[in-house]
Amino acid sequence: NPGYLKPLFVDSYLDGHRETVYPLLGTEEQQTNQVSTTSINVYQKGVSGEFVDYFAAKCTGVEVSISGATSAYTTATHSVATSTSTFSLYSYEMNSGYYLGSLSSDESALLKKCLGDSDGNDSYGNNVEVYSWDYGSYKIGGQGVGETYTYNLETPSSHPHAIKLVSTDAADDYTAGLYYLTWYQSTLDRFVLINAPVTTTTATASYYVYATDGVVERVIVDTTGHGQIIRGQK
Repeated sequence: NPGYLKPLFVDSYLDGHRETVYPLLGTEEQQTNQVSTTSINVYQKGVSGEFVDYFAAKCTGVEVSISGATSAYTTATHSVATSTSTFSLYSYEMNSGYYLGSLSSDESALLKKCLGDSDGNDSYGNNVEVYSWDYGSYKIGGQGVGETYTYNLETPSSHPHAIKLVSTDAADDYTAGLYYLTWYQSTLDRFVLINAPVTTTTATASYYVYATDGVVERVIVDTTGHGQIIRGQK
């Protein structure tokens, strides 16, 4: 069949107007009369076929697992003048509680270099560190008159990273990859996953990481007119 492959569906009317797919009811009379309405739903488990691979850049020397779920809540200490109080902050935005695990320091460095730029601007001063990459996040908080914030709460920026994970046990080229958005949590040296893994993912599974040149843009309500998320403002 030429053209795009259409989504699968169940044809429940193989005999004209008479429904030929129906539940088996209890009594003989009910089975004869078929006094029941059938509801059919077709869905996929997050894996779809594709013809163009936008995640062709394999991060050489990097194998990861999916660790978590960890608590997304943080306790902060807020000092005003001579008094200090501790209170709970909101959870990290766009944090599933899962992160890329089993990373050695060498693998972490290779992954940073592989992910590279996330916002489409790779000019000098925009990317950071010797890896010339973007965190995909920034630290929030600040300091007002007579106040000192002693916490480093981080949140995704306007442009987190997009990655594809492919099982290291893949037997052929047709094993589907898993797509995730991630941002770097520098305080804990973690690559946080925004979307939670599928239910079939195990903590012992290992994956290769594939990066993309594409840019993910986070949709925000730009009340300040900056065109992007600015530290301390929305």
